Amino acid sequence: MMENKEKEASPHFTQSAIYREWQEAAGRKVKIFSLSDGENQLAWQSICYPLLLGKSYWYIPHGPIIIGRLTEKLVEEFKTVNKKLLAETDSVFLRFEPWPKEDASTKLWQKYFKTAPEVSYKSSFVQSPNDWRLNLNKSEDELLKTMHEKTRYGINLAKRKEVTVEKVEGKDMAKYFNDFYQLMSDTATRNEFRLHPKSYYEIIWNSAKETDQLNLFIARYQNQILAMHLILFFGDTAYYPFGASSNIGREKMPTQLLHWEAICEAKRRGLSWYNFGAIENSAGKSGHQWSGLSIYKKRFGGEMLSYSPLFDLVGQPFWYLIYNLRRKFKK
Repeated sequence: MMENKEKEASPHFTQSAIYREWQEAAGRKVKIFSLSDGENQLAWQSICYPLLLGKSYWYIPHGPIIIGRLTEKLVEEFKTVNKKLLAETDSVFLRFEPWPKEDASTKLWQKYFKTAPEVSYKSSFVQSPNDWRLNLNKSEDELLKTMHEKTRYGINLAKRKEVTVEKVEGKDMAKYFNDFYQLMSDTATRNEFRLHPKSYYEIIWNSAKETDQLNLFIARYQNQILAMHLILFFGDTAYYPFGASSNIGREKMPTQLLHWEAICEAKRRGLSWYNFGAIENSAGKSGHQWSGLSIYKKRFGGEMLSYSPLFDLVGQPFWYLIYNLRRKFKK
């Protein structure tokens, strides 16, 4: 698949109010900024993350958001504002990834900022450079036809095996938190990845009480929970930030059915995209940490969404060097 370079209709959810609430509830400082040259604008929220020895850095996930056309004046003002932020907060560096990705804009950012080293993506706080997404502006039948036959088979198999799906939202999600976290723990052990602190998932669950942006999809077989997917609806996109499954009943393909039901819900809401989240981009090479998961996601049909490269503004060169060396040798 060719990567999609079209301008997005709405920003990424990491620049949303709900994401800001999650970060603030986790004890992180968040600052909101905007700049304008009269016709064009930059807008962003920046999150402060702690480092060792009392140091810190700022990160703008999928931002700043370019509204209109990126101008040299805006880039210069952006640099001035953030140099001041680094000085005032005694921070090591600022990291950002402008949205949307445009070749002309990237060249302008490169003129004023350092491209972040490859090891930057080892941080659990940095967003993936590539996501997989599905265009929902088709009928359900058309979406099913464009899927890989194994995925289509898995959805139908789950239905034949009498796997049921329940959609839960709002305050009703609270009673499923312990089940969700247990499944997340099982999935992390099975697939060898690290979880966020339990308190972070609790923050997300608490935020669901006041919004319809979060839905929990639950797959069951004979009243036993097999899998859960958390879906966030923002702008024109349904996002899949977290999913977990049991070690039991995986042969019944519950996760394929969960994705399908979430896709159908996104269509009912009139959204344009279903974002499956991070994938690797190694042209099909095997052995990558995400290769199996990436193949799984791609079989639903769709396209790769490639984001802007990461850029850094360095405030303290010595500590910036130490930080990157530590990232380079960290497993």
